Amino acid sequence: MRKDILDVIRANCMKSIKPNFTSLVRKYNCDPRTVKISFPEGKAASKRKAKLTTASLNLISKSLKIR
Repeated sequence: MRKDILDVIRANCMKSIKPNFTSLVRKYNCDPRTVKISFPEGKAASKRKAKLTTASLNLISKSLKIR
């Protein structure tokens, strides 16, 4: 995560101002996803569920034991 973008977003959050992502992307010449991830609300969207659940891991381990 880029510190310069994070500092700007933190300063805006302290003032209770939602930053304009487009202007930050143009100003810092970076990817829009980088700016959105830096925003505190963007972190909730980045949480992903694991692709392998415990049930599927059990099946994989059982299949490996059989061989």
